[in-house]
Amino acid sequence: MSKIVIIGSGVVGQATGKGLIQAGHSVTFVDIHPLIFEKLSKEGYQVENIQNINNILWEVCIICLPTPLKNGATDLSFFDNILPHVGKQLAISNAYQLYSREEYDPTLHD
Repeated sequence: MSKIVIIGSGVVGQATGKGLIQAGHSVTFVDIHPLIFEKLSKEGYQVENIQNINNILWEVCIICLPTPLKNGATDLSFFDNILPHVGKQLAISNAYQLYSREEYDPTLHD
């Protein structure tokens, strides 16, 4: 069993995390949206705010963030905001696996 953190708990993050839980892994969902926190908490899942990522012990990190298009270019600002937190955790932990899955939301594309 691995300790996994899912950063970005939208459709892709939730599907990924819930599948990994069914496979027997320990999963913590991380997000910035209060409604997602509330929903996942009510469903009995472990949730945490990104500001508290240093308090989470994980072996595997899966980043599921949107990459919308803005003016014809991919907007990576979601990654810009999260990667410093992930980098700090990688520097102080035994975490050894980092994955990224794009979350496509057609309403975010121009």
